[in-house]
Amino acid sequence: MRAWEPFKVVPIRLRGTNKMVNQDNIEKEYGRKQVSRGNSLDTVRGCPLGATNEGYGCPWGCYAKEAVLRYHKIFDMPVSMELREDLLRKDLRELEEDWIRIGVMGEPSLDWPLTLKVAEICHDEGKRVVIVTRLFTGMSDSILTKLSEIGTTLNITMCALDPPSLKSVGINVLRRYRDLGGRAVMRLVTFTFKDERLMEEQRAMLDWGGLVLEQPARLQRTNPTFRLVVNSLYVPAKGYVSPASESRWLTAGPLFNPRIPSCFSKCPDCPHKCLSKGFL
Repeated sequence: MRAWEPFKVVPIRLRGTNKMVNQDNIEKEYGRKQVSRGNSLDTVRGCPLGATNEGYGCPWGCYAKEAVLRYHKIFDMPVSMELREDLLRKDLRELEEDWIRIGVMGEPSLDWPLTLKVAEICHDEGKRVVIVTRLFTGMSDSILTKLSEIGTTLNITMCALDPPSLKSVGINVLRRYRDLGGRAVMRLVTFTFKDERLMEEQRAMLDWGGLVLEQPARLQRTNPTFRLVVNSLYVPAKGYVSPASESRWLTAGPLFNPRIPSCFSKCPDCPHKCLSKGFL
């Protein structure tokens, strides 16, 4: 039996996912559907929250953890990657897209010095930078200021099921970043809850005082969170492997459209690019 092992430390390179590129992989055999190139990167691979929620990770279920299971990686043990500036700059110069997403297969807040350095390199190569984080470790005003100065869009992902302390920290950082002139975005993962109190909490989060990007949750039936939602409203999500495929993940779709922009399509088809432009 293949042993489980932590992520290996490898150079930070640009990569992609089936959601991030228009590439039809439906004819490829299982295990070969991954995308090797794209406009995303990870300064850290893995996340400690992968062990929560009965192993599903965040309340909606961790897509990244699900994706690396077949490689027998211990997702719950995060590992910082190696910065090879020459290789990263080479990738950036060859990339046609004008923006970079940091944070796909891991949690960038676990190594802010490395994440900041990588963001600065991306900016130096003429790329717009988006950082997507659950924000498990705090951010100093120094880091926030430097990210703001290079025009970084900071997406902090949260949902109504998060502990009050985690929501409070995230909203506080968003407001600090906004006040420093940074582009601060609450990436709100939404659910159609059975409990009206949770629905009200979810609606209240929209009014934090800045930009909100709705990300409708995609759930598996076996996820404990599925017991909290109106099951009949959840239908198979459109698959990312191929336009013709359906996913075993279920979704109720956007709840606040058109008031709030949503992340509900493949990245090349989305005009918002993690709200790194528009909706000011």
